[in-house]
Amino acid sequence: MAEIDTYRRVKQAFDKQKEVRQTYEELWRECSELVMPEYMDLEGNWDPEKLIGDNVYDGSARLAAQIASAGMFGYSCNPADEWASIALSGKNPYDTSAVRDWITDMNTLLMATFEKYDIYRHLIPAFNSIVPIGTATITVEEDFKNNGIRYRFWHPGDYVIGTDAYNLVNQFGTEVEYENHQLLDMYTPEELGSDLADRVETNPWSKTTITYMIIPNTLYEKDNPFTNRMKFSGYHLSPLDQRIIKVDGFNEFPAAVWRWSVQGRLTYGIGMAAKALPDIYILNQSARTRIEAEQKMADPPVNIPAEMMDDYHLGPGGKNFYRSPDRHIFPVGTRYDYPAAIDAVNRYTDLVNRHMYTDFFMLLGQSTTRRTAQEVMEIQQEKAAMLGPIVSFMNKSFLDPLVRETLRILGKQGKLPQPPKEIMNEEYDIAFLGPLTI
Repeated sequence: MAEIDTYRRVKQAFDKQKEVRQTYEELWRECSELVMPEYMDLEGNWDPEKLIGDNVYDGSARLAAQIASAGMFGYSCNPADEWASIALSGKNPYDTSAVRDWITDMNTLLMATFEKYDIYRHLIPAFNSIVPIGTATITVEEDFKNNGIRYRFWHPGDYVIGTDAYNLVNQFGTEVEYENHQLLDMYTPEELGSDLADRVETNPWSKTTITYMIIPNTLYEKDNPFTNRMKFSGYHLSPLDQRIIKVDGFNEFPAAVWRWSVQGRLTYGIGMAAKALPDIYILNQSARTRIEAEQKMADPPVNIPAEMMDDYHLGPGGKNFYRSPDRHIFPVGTRYDYPAAIDAVNRYTDLVNRHMYTDFFMLLGQSTTRRTAQEVMEIQQEKAAMLGPIVSFMNKSFLDPLVRETLRILGKQGKLPQPPKEIMNEEYDIAFLGPLTI
């Protein structure tokens, strides 16, 4: 009875947050079509033809979005550089060779772990999706089978989040349809139970839906046997037989959720594309008008005498015969201010680029002169100042949890180097070293 009651309450929490997400989905589809069409599909019905975009007449917004996402990724966590480092909290009175060596060993292990378990394969789509969606999420999971780590980027259509009274994310849930044989990559046969285990064995290629929901433990009774004493519990649910497969426990919220711009009571972030949407609309309409005008100029409509209705030739080398010089084919006069149309397209392209900070990310590459190290440093500091609030939130809510959860799992697996005795009980911070954090 206690298990089924817990199952229903957790599933209800997931369904409630799914309703919240649905209020954002139309905006996400619109923004994605205009700047990142690969995120248009929120139901799992991907059609490659959607990459074309029925309402897109100018690719400037898509290019700006690619530059913005690539710039943020490259200037924040470039895999070619050491972009995160262990830093002892406050002033370090233990500046000894042993402490410095330990910090170096920790940083080397951290960067090697990111590369070994390919965190960058998940960071890149996260930085891409933040532009149209405004929210990006990666989870860090322990790989029990291989004594390793799994990073996972979540497509915006595959997860939900919830917040506490202070609008801090404290809930995360997914509902994914897996092929039955894939369930053995996540659960033991004992955890699956007899019914699910039989389905896996007899129908390995059929599909089963699994719901996963992380919630604060305070939502549930203290004496409930299906919660534990940790701050957050992660429930693996099988809707097929309405049972709990297993429960995870976390002392810290394990999902790294980045919200670009959090407005008041809104649960999900508002991305750059949403803020640029009016200008992108006008840019596309201006481009459409310009394209139509160019087509009319290249292939204008013509007036044809009625007697030539079935006997005229407008192709190259075409010959048309007529008796009267006044009765001939001539183009319809059209008036179009082509320079003004080009100016409109350029003006709104510039506005879209400003929304996406394209000028900052392209500044070094556009320079035709060599810069000194001091000039480069000043440019980087200017970028950091302009994007300061965004970068700060990215570090705190997204990159910092990724690093800390990675270190937690490494520590659990006994892979962290032993700290020197003088800092055995010292707390440490995570320092980010990318150019945007200077």
